[in-house]
Amino acid sequence: MNPGTVILIVLLVILLAIIVIAAVYVKAGPDTAIMVSGAGKRKIMIGSAGVRIPFFQRTDKLSL
Repeated sequence: MNPGTVILIVLLVILLAIIVIAAVYVKAGPDTAIMVSGAGKRKIMIGSAGVRIPFFQRTDKLSL
Protein backbone atom coordinates (compact mmCIF):
# COMPACT_ATOMS: atom_id res chain seq x y z
CA MET A 1 0.00 0.00 0.00
CA ASN A 2 1.15 3.49 -0.67
CA PRO A 3 1.31 6.09 2.14
CA GLY A 4 -1.71 8.00 0.83
CA THR A 5 -3.96 4.96 1.16
CA VAL A 6 -2.76 4.26 4.71
CA ILE A 7 -3.42 7.87 5.75
CA LEU A 8 -6.90 7.73 4.21
CA ILE A 9 -7.74 4.51 6.07
CA VAL A 10 -6.50 5.94 9.38
CA LEU A 11 -8.57 9.11 8.88
CA LEU A 12 -11.69 7.07 8.06
CA VAL A 13 -11.22 4.95 11.21
CA ILE A 14 -10.83 8.10 13.33
CA LEU A 15 -13.95 9.64 11.76
CA LEU A 16 -15.94 6.46 12.41
CA ALA A 17 -14.81 6.43 16.06
CA ILE A 18 -15.92 10.06 16.50
CA ILE A 19 -19.34 9.28 15.01
CA VAL A 20 -19.81 6.26 17.30
CA ILE A 21 -18.81 8.25 20.40
CA ALA A 22 -21.23 11.04 19.45
CA ALA A 23 -24.08 8.52 19.09
CA VAL A 24 -23.36 6.87 22.45
CA TYR A 25 -22.65 9.88 24.70
CA VAL A 26 -25.64 11.56 26.42
CA LYS A 27 -25.37 14.69 28.57
CA ALA A 28 -28.12 16.21 30.68
CA GLY A 29 -28.01 19.87 31.61
CA PRO A 30 -28.64 21.11 35.16
CA ASP A 31 -32.31 21.79 34.39
CA THR A 32 -32.96 18.64 32.33
CA ALA A 33 -33.55 15.02 33.29
CA ILE A 34 -32.69 12.35 30.76
CA MET A 35 -34.16 8.90 31.24
CA VAL A 36 -32.33 6.07 29.48
CA SER A 37 -34.28 2.82 29.34
CA GLY A 38 -34.09 -0.48 27.54
CA ALA A 39 -31.86 -3.56 27.39
CA GLY A 40 -32.81 -4.41 30.98
CA LYS A 41 -31.49 -1.17 32.48
CA ARG A 42 -32.97 2.14 33.59
CA LYS A 43 -31.00 5.28 34.36
CA ILE A 44 -32.07 8.81 35.23
CA MET A 45 -29.47 11.50 34.73
CA ILE A 46 -29.88 15.03 36.09
CA GLY A 47 -26.98 17.37 35.44
CA SER A 48 -24.63 14.53 34.50
CA ALA A 49 -23.48 12.53 31.51
CA GLY A 50 -23.77 8.89 30.59
CA VAL A 51 -23.64 6.29 27.87
CA ARG A 52 -26.48 4.64 26.01
CA ILE A 53 -26.48 1.77 23.55
CA PRO A 54 -27.99 2.92 20.23
CA PHE A 55 -30.86 0.79 18.86
CA PHE A 56 -31.23 -1.03 22.23
CA GLN A 57 -31.86 1.88 24.60
CA ARG A 58 -34.03 4.94 24.20
CA THR A 59 -33.71 8.37 25.75
CA ASP A 60 -36.49 10.63 26.96
CA LYS A 61 -35.88 14.23 28.02
CA LEU A 62 -37.83 16.05 30.71
CA SER A 63 -37.43 19.75 31.37
CA LEU A 64 -37.27 20.53 35.07
